[in-house]
Amino acid sequence: MGPILIVILALIIIYNLFVNLTNITIIIKYCIANNSVSEFWSLYFKHCFSFRAIYSSVFGLVISILLFFILIPIVLIRKYIFKKEITAMMSNGLVFEYKNTELPQGTWFYSNVTDFGFDMNKINATGNVAEDMENVLNCFLDFAKTTGKEINFDFMKEMYLAENDKTAIAPLLIRDDSYNNLNPVYLLYNDDQINQYKKVKELLAESRYKDSIYFSVKNF
Repeated sequence: MGPILIVILALIIIYNLFVNLTNITIIIKYCIANNSVSEFWSLYFKHCFSFRAIYSSVFGLVISILLFFILIPIVLIRKYIFKKEITAMMSNGLVFEYKNTELPQGTWFYSNVTDFGFDMNKINATGNVAEDMENVLNCFLDFAKTTGKEINFDFMKEMYLAENDKTAIAPLLIRDDSYNNLNPVYLLYNDDQINQYKKVKELLAESRYKDSIYFSVKNF
């Protein structure tokens, strides 16, 4: 009986470690896309560390520390080498740079989400990008449960726009299993990001990612 319990415990640890590594991969993609490691640990402890799975969490933490020190020079090199390229991409809305911002209590997102068949309630805007993105995603997932639809998602998803030979990065991409419906989702906190969205929306309109969705603290 003892060896069986050990095997079961080992399988549970491996499974939890696999889930953690999947989440860590998403966090790393988010940091690289934003050229910043400032939110790495806050996102890690929120989504990857659990005292209920302490052994796999400890193993995951050791791996994350190693990955964090590998990630720092990558971000610094990208900032130095690709500064002009990234600046140009940001001006056209191909890449968005997000920073947490202070918002008055009771701020809500305006959105065009209902234009694309998603019947969702208004979402409170906190100004914390990671928290707001999680709230938006949860609303999509709740909609899927309520309607029985299958919804999948990707963070910081590269979208190749063949019509313009450009690559855009969607902060959040909502899709169905068949990949017939692809909805890039953008959070907009200021006028610059609204202008970025308007520019990238024109590029997306000519592609398979034309059904772009925004959640904005300003009505436009």
